[in-house]
Amino acid sequence: MNRGANKLEICAAVEKMFNVNVTRVNTAIIPGKPKSRSSKTAIVRGTKPSYKKAFVTLSPGEKIDFFGGDDN
Repeated sequence: MNRGANKLEICAAVEKMFNVNVTRVNTAIIPGKPKSRSSKTAIVRGTKPSYKKAFVTLSPGEKIDFFGGDDN
């Protein structure tokens, strides 16, 4: 998700992509974590990038089926 996206843009995108009604959108910016690995010459240190996460609440009775399974 683009870090510059606001809640209204996220709501519109989810409704258009999955054909559902969104009632609420909460967002959080998850901070990057430090990571390190060893090589032959030194320990390479760095950080994973931070990212934005959206929590979308749908109208009652609606769900998003990611895998396209049957409802049986």
